[in-house]
Amino acid sequence: MPTKDSYFKYIKDRLSQIEDIAFRKMMGEYLIYYKGKYIAAICDDRLLIKPFDGVENHISKIRYERPYDGAKDMLTVDADCDTEYYRKLFDAAFQKLPAAKTKAGIKGDNINDTGI
Repeated sequence: MPTKDSYFKYIKDRLSQIEDIAFRKMMGEYLIYYKGKYIAAICDDRLLIKPFDGVENHISKIRYERPYDGAKDMLTVDADCDTEYYRKLFDAAFQKLPAAKTKAGIKGDNINDTGI
């Protein structure tokens, strides 16, 4: 079941105050990039973030879910948090990620072109 447009718009609005956030639509779902790095996803009307040490410290109710069959587990994030919460969460994850790979379409102006 792909993510509903209304849910994507809701999450996008919650994250809109954070600089360097970008979205990329992929097969009915959305990848979230922070400072050029893939950090989270919106799948089946769920906000999921990559599980790294330090990220779990920011989540009160730890729950792992797979974005799709065969994928690695990700942490489910409450969609009703404020912008500062998301900023701290994404900063914690960003610090644990390796340097961003440079591929066509990941860095650039078209990354926020979600068609919505």
